[in-house]
Amino acid sequence: MAFWIGIVVVLLIAVVFGTRGARSEPRWGTAAPGIERCAVEYPGVYGKVTVTAARVSPRCRIRAVDAHRGVKGAGAMASDVCPAGGAAINANFFDESLNPIGLVITDGKTASRATIPSRSRLQPWGQFLIHKGKARIITNTRDYPQDATQGVQCGPLLVMKGTVNTFPELPIARRAGVGIDKDGRVIFAISAGSFTMAQWAACLQSQFGCVDALNLDGGPSAQLAVMGHRQPVIKDGVPVPIFLTAEPLPAR
Repeated sequence: MAFWIGIVVVLLIAVVFGTRGARSEPRWGTAAPGIERCAVEYPGVYGKVTVTAARVSPRCRIRAVDAHRGVKGAGAMASDVCPAGGAAINANFFDESLNPIGLVITDGKTASRATIPSRSRLQPWGQFLIHKGKARIITNTRDYPQDATQGVQCGPLLVMKGTVNTFPELPIARRAGVGIDKDGRVIFAISAGSFTMAQWAACLQSQFGCVDALNLDGGPSAQLAVMGHRQPVIKDGVPVPIFLTAEPLPAR
């Protein structure tokens, strides 16, 4: 009898601790043609954190939207720039005047040049680009494809070719990020609570299948809007200058 009691106790302990560390699987729901959304719980610094994401089909149009346009202090919220039936997420870091830091390409026009920060702890930096109609994330370089039609720059690179990067110890924060999965779908994701950078990278890889992923400006800048035919998901922070947006292309 004592043997079986011991077995039962061990199984109960395994269930309790297994459940405590369990991660919810994404359950994607359609927000608009070619755009899905979901929310998952993932272990963060202080317990489980809600991560909200939009998954964008390659059939959708992705743009870098400049809400700054060279005007000191000018910015916007994700809900301001989100296309009807689309999605929007904040992108670049910026200075106290809301000037974007790093590359910004909008509809083939370069609004801000690529930067390689020499002292930033958020290394390595990278670039999210639309090049020849496809989404790409590349390592930080000034030699980006000159015929890229859309582009933003931030850091650090979280996942490259399926491998999670390693990072120095960095302050914890709410996070935002953009990734690409094996099917070429683009993931916009933000967290409602704090992650280390390593936790954030692991979340984007394991929960959303990102084979490449780039960290975007976090903290109060982290914001995502998903405007579908159902109730919208909107999480706004503070005004920021640059966004990535996605919208379905008109039916042919």
